[in-house]
Amino acid sequence: FKAMRHWLDDRVVQEDLRKLAEYAEERGVMIFFTLPWESFRSEVLVAQRDEHSAYLDGIAEHLPVLRDEMMGAVGDNSLFLDTGYHMTEEGGRLRTRVLAEALKPFSFKEE
Repeated sequence: FKAMRHWLDDRVVQEDLRKLAEYAEERGVMIFFTLPWESFRSEVLVAQRDEHSAYLDGIAEHLPVLRDEMMGAVGDNSLFLDTGYHMTEEGGRLRTRVLAEALKPFSFKEE
């Protein structure tokens, strides 16, 4: 994510994020950015969450960000299947609940 943070410093990327946000707003669409959950060893968990938090700060300058205490870095390997990205059924349910909680502050009304 350190490399990704530098990616956010690119003016073309910033302009693309601004255009995406503007395009969505013009059409009454709410878009959000969130990190996928990934499995990390416990000894690097805090450092990964700090890096992810800084990355999300950069994204938040352009798009609304959904954050949770995991910051995309999960230390419980039992929530994952064959890779650090593919979640078990239990992991998927937990991730869904956490995303739902992160969305609660936003108003969703049909017009």
